[in-house]
Amino acid sequence: MADIFEFKDYGTFTGPSDGNFTFDDSEPNWHEQLPTEGPKFNLTDIGVLFFQSAGNYSYFHATGNDVQNIILESSAGNLASLTCNVSQTFFNGDINANGNIVATGAIQALGSVNLSGVGDVADAINANEKLASSKKSFDISHPTKEGHRLRYICLEGPRADVYHRGKLKDSNVIEVPDYWSGLVDFESVDVSLTPIGCYQELFVEKIEWGKRIIVKNASGGPINCSFVVYAERKDTEKNIPEYIGLTPDDYPGDNGQYTINGIK
Repeated sequence: MADIFEFKDYGTFTGPSDGNFTFDDSEPNWHEQLPTEGPKFNLTDIGVLFFQSAGNYSYFHATGNDVQNIILESSAGNLASLTCNVSQTFFNGDINANGNIVATGAIQALGSVNLSGVGDVADAINANEKLASSKKSFDISHPTKEGHRLRYICLEGPRADVYHRGKLKDSNVIEVPDYWSGLVDFESVDVSLTPIGCYQELFVEKIEWGKRIIVKNASGGPINCSFVVYAERKDTEKNIPEYIGLTPDDYPGDNGQYTINGIK
């Protein structure tokens, strides 16, 4: 076998199924050889071949006549490194990686990204994606129906709200928890009043800072109602519901105040 090889244009050809060949420029028709040793692949599947030596070559090939699945391989079966010096690369479909995907910037695809062979990372990515986009819920044994379960979904909204609920009867003062004075922004308080038993012209007369809410009946009658008080927490920064970005890392506020995708 020669030590130095020339690149020659042998034209378009096919070889025998499961055929072999050796790199030997002394034989013009090397693609027709069937040696017992050396690099092996099916010549009927070859599309493009680049070689320097018997241990240093790469080629594109498609299985049989199927051009929907084109493979880039080397003499070792896989390329050790593939460098694409292009400004942009587009994959209009799935990306399947049997190893790590490393990027200095964002990874974008028009199709899905499927990972295998990267251990807990793949599981974490898939699980965290589901967690980030899922409905937050609890699931318990049904309290009144045997053989049933009950699943409730948590409320979601753009503010970090807390609430206080209860009933007023023969009183016009809603007492809020003592700790609300240090927990909530009273400028954000909203009160919902629902009359019980009969129509009542109820309204909030005033909110005494951090302590209680005064309710009045415009008709002068007694008060009998249920109430819900909402207020936004002030011990954290205000949430920014919409922002430009591709991942939670692009959030313009303090991500340290949030638990996202199972990572605080």
